[in-house]
Amino acid sequence: MHKSEDVLRKTLDIVSRNSVSEAIKLQNEIAESIVLEDHPNVRSLIFSKKPTMIAGIDLSYPGGKALACAAIIKFYPDSKSYEIVEEESVLSEPGFPYIPGLLAFREIPAVAELMKKIKNRPQIVFFDGHGIAHPRRTGIATHFSLAFGIPAIGIAKKKLTGNYIPPDTSYEEVLKSDPERFEEEPELFRLPAGTPRNSNFFSPLIDKSGNQIGWALKLKKRTREIFASPGSMVSMKSTLRLTIMLYDGYKLPAPTRVAHNLTQRIYKI
Repeated sequence: MHKSEDVLRKTLDIVSRNSVSEAIKLQNEIAESIVLEDHPNVRSLIFSKKPTMIAGIDLSYPGGKALACAAIIKFYPDSKSYEIVEEESVLSEPGFPYIPGLLAFREIPAVAELMKKIKNRPQIVFFDGHGIAHPRRTGIATHFSLAFGIPAIGIAKKKLTGNYIPPDTSYEEVLKSDPERFEEEPELFRLPAGTPRNSNFFSPLIDKSGNQIGWALKLKKRTREIFASPGSMVSMKSTLRLTIMLYDGYKLPAPTRVAHNLTQRIYKI
């Protein structure tokens, strides 16, 4: 449909004119360009042992302004560890009204300025928000991915649409229950080593037409489930696998949590 530059240009133009009808039209067009197959960057992260740059991006609205924060981590697949290599932020005036389902138009302008500041280009981005788990399949992670040409995953604390069976255990508990079972099972859509066949810490998120639009999963015990969905250039299976792979003992996967912490730290300054 569009090149990424066209999506970004059209988005910024729509924001400048505050056109709700054109925003919805663009979302419907973007939805036709979503790719739920793994980009080479995603395959490299999953199957390569090379360190990978991963970004987490989070937005908040202190005092009515848009605060966009990015944390870039260097992830080491061998040890499942990471280090923070860059933190950037942008504070700007929102150019689009708050309208549920159209939040990407409120956030993309700030994210565009943020991307200009980032020195370490990420291979994949985790957003605090939704990907295709959105009424028109175009949450912030999807909009970003198609506007910047970078694979993205949305990690949200609340469901926007769809139904699921609530997970009744957590990844943390599964890891502790039987560590000797942690063997790679390629036939189980290549989940990380340590994911047993009868895991029920995750559940498909299904829309009203019966299509899967994401995952509900619980990483840490005594927390509520989170919702992971692909933006674009990431498969449904890899969305789950990467979210689990980047678990580091907290409710949110590392990139999303680190970006959220940066936002909170700046907000309190």
